Amino acid sequence: MSTIRSLGNLLLKQEMWDPYIGLLRSALEYHPNDPYLLERLGTILVTCPDPAHRNTREGRDYSERAFIHTDSRSMTLVSAGRSLALAYAELGDKQNAWSIINMTLNIARRENISPSYQEELQSIARRIQTLDQG
Repeated sequence: MSTIRSLGNLLLKQEMWDPYIGLLRSALEYHPNDPYLLERLGTILVTCPDPAHRNTREGRDYSERAFIHTDSRSMTLVSAGRSLALAYAELGDKQNAWSIINMTLNIARRENISPSYQEELQSIARRIQTLDQG
């Protein structure tokens, strides 16, 4: 797994979206329930800077699997929750987006995730709340 993580980080830094997504898909064939891989694939499919590589519905599904996985570490759980909330918002499901971002914020606070990341989550929550009102 460390090789997959290292190669994945390199591909991500180089903005090589196709190889990065391909690596994650291949790794999931051998480790189909690995929370880290599920979260990474879900996140890139939801938030990829290149819209041609985004697939919000598929990303939501991977993020959800990571979010509910009992073996997810705290940062994986929080990152999956962030992506899941963004996916729900993008897909027009504001109620689930609001619920997930609030759960994610509570987890981030409980696990002492960095204040800057918590602020980013709060910013997402404010955007979702605004969408709810609109």
